[in-house]
Amino acid sequence: MKPNLYAITFICIYFYLRSTAQNFTDSNLPIILFSTSGHNIDAEYSPTYIIWMGVIDNGIGQRNHVNDPFKYTGLIKIHTHGNSTMWLPKKAWNVTTINPAHDNLDTTLLGLPSEHDWVFKASYQDKTFLRDEVSFKIFKEMGHYASRIHYFELVVDGDYRGVYQLEEKIKHDKNRVNIAKLKPTDISGDDLTGGYIVSIDRLKPGDQGWTSLYPSNTAQDSGNTYVYDYPKPDSMPQVQKDYIHHLFDKFETVMQGSNWNNPDSGYAKYINIESFVDKFLIEELSRNTDGYRLKDFFYKNKDSKGDGRIHAGPVWDYDIAWDNCSYSGGANPYWWQYPLGYQQNFIPFWWRKLLTDDNFKNAIKCRYQLLRLTTLSKTYLYANIDSFAVYLNESQQRNFQRWPIMGQPVYPNPTPPSPDYTSEIGRLKWWISERLNWLDAYMPGTCITTGTEDPAPLAAVEVYPNPFAQDIRLFYSVYPGSSGKAKVNVELVNMVGEVVLDQTDEKDHGRYEEDIPAVRLPAGVYTLKLTVDHASVTKKIIKVD
Repeated sequence: MKPNLYAITFICIYFYLRSTAQNFTDSNLPIILFSTSGHNIDAEYSPTYIIWMGVIDNGIGQRNHVNDPFKYTGLIKIHTHGNSTMWLPKKAWNVTTINPAHDNLDTTLLGLPSEHDWVFKASYQDKTFLRDEVSFKIFKEMGHYASRIHYFELVVDGDYRGVYQLEEKIKHDKNRVNIAKLKPTDISGDDLTGGYIVSIDRLKPGDQGWTSLYPSNTAQDSGNTYVYDYPKPDSMPQVQKDYIHHLFDKFETVMQGSNWNNPDSGYAKYINIESFVDKFLIEELSRNTDGYRLKDFFYKNKDSKGDGRIHAGPVWDYDIAWDNCSYSGGANPYWWQYPLGYQQNFIPFWWRKLLTDDNFKNAIKCRYQLLRLTTLSKTYLYANIDSFAVYLNESQQRNFQRWPIMGQPVYPNPTPPSPDYTSEIGRLKWWISERLNWLDAYMPGTCITTGTEDPAPLAAVEVYPNPFAQDIRLFYSVYPGSSGKAKVNVELVNMVGEVVLDQTDEKDHGRYEEDIPAVRLPAGVYTLKLTVDHASVTKKIIKVD
């Protein structure tokens, strides 16, 4: 495209997008606008189209208006996202930012780290819009990468489309799955060992993969399908495909053998146990009906840069988890998910077998008990849910005017459906409470401690609300270890480095909530520093008028 024509096209689209978005004027969320040039981007299995996108994002705590200047404008490649979800009326899309020459263009969107591959998630079935957010946040606080999320409202050719989530597509990147880059020339030695990303999933057009040698839990199929995700299969020499394929074959063959739980030659030689434990916990806590069997990701780093083992994760797609699925037990908070399957694509056999090993069960028990003090405490989970529900309260009303499904069952939502957004949030919190109570009673394994452990003194620090107008509440956990009480200091510093709050106390082991007096502070950006003994965490917080 010639520069002058490019500029003319930009100006025309700029005024077109604004003049047609007549019933939607402003939001507390960022606003994204599409101009499709007549392309039917809503078609199921749509081809990849090139359209125009404009992003309005005035920053945290600021309102966004459809007449405001664009923070980002440019061309994108777009096609529908998902399998069953692409048949829903509110579409989700895979989006790639490109330059005028149609080459991939790395850029930051809504404050997320620079990249070019994104997912615009519609969350039509999840009427809270929170199930991905809650799940990803838990997995991140467990110590793993999970996709960052930012909410926005979307307008397509002047048609308001509702609340969407910008999510990072799972891929190799220093800010995403941070594993070694694998080049087509890496065909031997340490170079061949990573990094790789694969998933258990259905094969879609263009995908390549392999079928497990062994039947799944149900013994009714020929084995799960593994898909090559990184590198892309059309750029992988056969020796790389064979390497990662055979590594999984070795793991599964060991799991079928008599010495499968041998600490030296058994499964622990092939998988990173900590990541598999955390994956088990998030799938069981959420009762993710798609968990273990669809879009179930794994990665392996280069041997010289990692532990040489298969890692479970990142997690993905929780729209029909957390009491949002009427089949395969998804709405029942009182049983396990891992033994179950549904139609095709069953759960791999080795999950059930791992849960018969005392060492694996004990690792689960100890990890769960630790997380229940912090990331999985009801108070902490509820605070996160409430914080995002307040943030989305304005925009969800517009969304459900555009898509009048509140109070109506959307497959596979359980029935009866909640009548309004507040009820949806309350139902989610009730189900989490019931689920945690059941897991507390039935989590397998035994956690034996010596009493001499000195765990990390600090975990799961959150500030709510943020931005804030009145006082703020600080959530944190303390692990004093073997020395008894821990010294806790809270410090608040303004933009010019002045300490406006400094308070110190001694705390026992446990989970704490503290109100921080902030109502008299002037508007601006502050740094909150929490120090427990020798460990510190800082949080940027914003006071608004």
